[in-house]
Amino acid sequence: LRARLKVAETSRPQVVPAYTAPPQSSPEARWKAAEVENSEHIKKALLLAQFSVELPDEPCAISFLSDQHISLGNTVDLARMREDAELIAATDGCYAILGGDATDNHIKHRSAALAARSQPSDQYELFEYYLGIFAHRVLVGIAGNHDLWTNQFAGVDVLGMLHAKHRVCYAPDEALLTVKM
Repeated sequence: LRARLKVAETSRPQVVPAYTAPPQSSPEARWKAAEVENSEHIKKALLLAQFSVELPDEPCAISFLSDQHISLGNTVDLARMREDAELIAATDGCYAILGGDATDNHIKHRSAALAARSQPSDQYELFEYYLGIFAHRVLVGIAGNHDLWTNQFAGVDVLGMLHAKHRVCYAPDEALLTVKM
């Protein structure tokens, strides 16, 4: 019986795979490659949040605006926000930094999303209008946790796209701004 099995095995045609994985490099070589790749990620993370600006040598003011939570049907004083943005836009030497949570963007918490009187798309539409009023005076925008939820859940940084559209420097997590005069 064994003799017949051996004959059957040797008469089988050879099957050749179209792809053969390259040999794995040594653990040491993979470690060294990972060191190089990670050092680039570290460099990017450190520099991505650093900005510098040279302002005119004259009196200036920098407003730090944060937690606007723009939404419809809420207690957000949109008229005052617009007036403040228009004041910053029209005042020589006046600039702003946006510190995050521009909208409610309740996509993370289902109960909050159901209770909201507006959807994130409505909120971002209003934020884009608001940013457009004084984008030329915004030195940098930073995301807050509400802003980052869309990126965490869908891989889309809406706030980053709106800042890019209005040519405003943007950092998703933090910003270090060096101001020179």
